Amino acid sequence: MKPIKEPDQIKSLPPTPPPGTGSKKLNDLSREYSLNIQLVLKGLAEAGVIAGADMTIKQIARQNEMAPRDVYGLVRKVAESQTD
Repeated sequence: MKPIKEPDQIKSLPPTPPPGTGSKKLNDLSREYSLNIQLVLKGLAEAGVIAGADMTIKQIARQNEMAPRDVYGLVRKVAESQTD
């Protein structure tokens, strides 16, 4: 059995996107920060954002006529709701 991560061991998304975040695939970003990709995709869809796990933040932004920073903000909002 894998040990359950304590809350202080779970890496949370920083308030502002780290350099290079726009070039990361959503799946990779989710893995890096221990997020459930299905919940992230569901949360983005509920916000009206078309996204795929293999799309980069920049691709998602372009597809939805948004700024990459705004896409990151939505992902962060969804991530915060996963920890509630």
